[in-house]
Amino acid sequence: MSKSSIAAPPIVECVSGGAQRPYWSVTIPTFSPNPQYLTETIESVLEQGLGPKEMEIEVVDDCSPEGSVEDIVRRAGLGRVGFRRNEKNLGLAGCWNQCLAASRGLWVHILHQDDKVLPGFYDALKQGAETSGSIGTAFSRHATIDEDGRCISTSALELIAPGMIPNWNRRICEYNGVLTPSVVVRRKAYECLGGFRKELVFALDWEMWQRISTRFSAWYEPQVLACCREHSASETPRLVKTGADIADLRQCIRICREYLPRACVAQSNKLTKKRIAARFLRQAEACRVAGTRQGALKRIFAALEFDPSLQVVFKSARIVARIALR
Repeated sequence: MSKSSIAAPPIVECVSGGAQRPYWSVTIPTFSPNPQYLTETIESVLEQGLGPKEMEIEVVDDCSPEGSVEDIVRRAGLGRVGFRRNEKNLGLAGCWNQCLAASRGLWVHILHQDDKVLPGFYDALKQGAETSGSIGTAFSRHATIDEDGRCISTSALELIAPGMIPNWNRRICEYNGVLTPSVVVRRKAYECLGGFRKELVFALDWEMWQRISTRFSAWYEPQVLACCREHSASETPRLVKTGADIADLRQCIRICREYLPRACVAQSNKLTKKRIAARFLRQAEACRVAGTRQGALKRIFAALEFDPSLQVVFKSARIVARIALR
């Protein structure tokens, strides 16, 4: 793919005027949210105890077709949380970019409507972010929770102690261990590098973290301070079920290859594809257990496309054999 065939990311305008800005902009994009989950999300931010001079909080609704999201925000926000509704549905990237455009803080946190932060999240990341002007992203370890808030798993430990991650550019190219609810971004980084790409849906966050890593460092907090909720109505299961995530990952890798350092691409490309293939095989086995044969086969074909090694061929054959025995 030539550079000319890749559209430039959307521009993120600088904050105008000389008015005093809050340190944090917490933006919560929503679309037909579960009232209980959205309430928990808002409450988790309010419980951090930061006033309006230090933090602005706003829910941006992407033109939900039913229900009154504003009513939920009014009840849960206690007059502290702003609300705006897009005139038309902008999709995931479009709504996230609308969140960026509306933000005034020095640092921006995009927090999904069904996720939440734990006590101390902003204090810990602010402490890290202020250690160096070269830091563009700061993130914590996160937990995956189920529909009832029970912990399913925790993310891999990047560092034992808080600090800047060495070789961040190479590491984020190899795999995406960062989920959006756990990461905050210096607004200046968005202003320098642009917003989220509308041509991506599943991998738009990973592409963004890779893009930022070409210019900025990353700070890591090993405490689990954010939670990502996994449930049947969320966007990720739908994309996995339809196979839309496979094409999205292909596109993301092609785009990133154009601006990542050549040495970084050469070192990470093979490992990246191996990691993606391994994940597809895990998903294929899960589909097989759930009885969704077509979904399992889609994931197997994708795994072989990303990594046609003998190991992947062997593991794929075992899953296919189990499918045939059902």
